[in-house]
Amino acid sequence: IVVGLLIVSGLINAWILIGPTRLGSLFTSLYGLLLTAKLLLFGAMLLLAAANRFRLTPRLAAAIAAGDTATAIRSLRISLAVETGCASAILA
Repeated sequence: IVVGLLIVSGLINAWILIGPTRLGSLFTSLYGLLLTAKLLLFGAMLLLAAANRFRLTPRLAAAIAAGDTATAIRSLRISLAVETGCASAILA
């Protein structure tokens, strides 16, 4: 729901700032380029979050059960660091 609200509010904001007559210049203006970069970073964050949830977390649970957590924790830390970097770049 939150991601959907972000998309809708972003589209409304772009509509207000760019307007329907200048939609063609959206990807050539500074605003459009920054918006595109932020959307790509946000997409990367969503992919990393999905990887954490469906791949890395189960791997960590299996590693804990087996008694070997070093590799799983390392993968999870790297993924979280990249996700945090994306969030920092979006906010910057």
